[in-house]
Amino acid sequence: MVVFDALIVMLLVAVGIVVVFGCLGAFHVFRESGRHRRVVRVGRHTQAKCVRSYDKVPQPAGPQAKGHPPPKKRFVFEFPGPDGDLVRFESTLPPEATRVGDKLTVAHLPDQPASAVVVATVEKSAVIQSLRILAGFCVFLVVMAGIAVVGVLIIQGYASGAGDPNSGIEP
Repeated sequence: MVVFDALIVMLLVAVGIVVVFGCLGAFHVFRESGRHRRVVRVGRHTQAKCVRSYDKVPQPAGPQAKGHPPPKKRFVFEFPGPDGDLVRFESTLPPEATRVGDKLTVAHLPDQPASAVVVATVEKSAVIQSLRILAGFCVFLVVMAGIAVVGVLIIQGYASGAGDPNSGIEP
């Protein structure tokens, strides 16, 4: 039946679009993780002082959204740049115990001091974070494949029943 074949194609296209966006998101996360590791590996290390911390509350998706995701703690660090000027940058990755006034080691590229990253969190968790991302992406792909298979089987079941006059399903 043409209608059910079209439904299968639409389901597979929708699943494919979600998978493409998932792949793009995973690529972005891996690229940022690699950039952080590169900055720590080849960048200059210096001490930065936490000058401010605040909670960034995500905005609800719409006027009818119920519940809010927990606020994400953001930290503002300051350190003397290569030219002597103070450089500020924000990070969400310092250790949980970080407070205003604490000094942490940061790394930055000499020509891009604003590209600084907190060293402690990158060194400790780079491999673990990459493995978590990879595992999450694999689970995502398995779930999307499962949705596609189950959807196709359901549509094929309806399609096979549509040809039977006793099924109650009209083509």
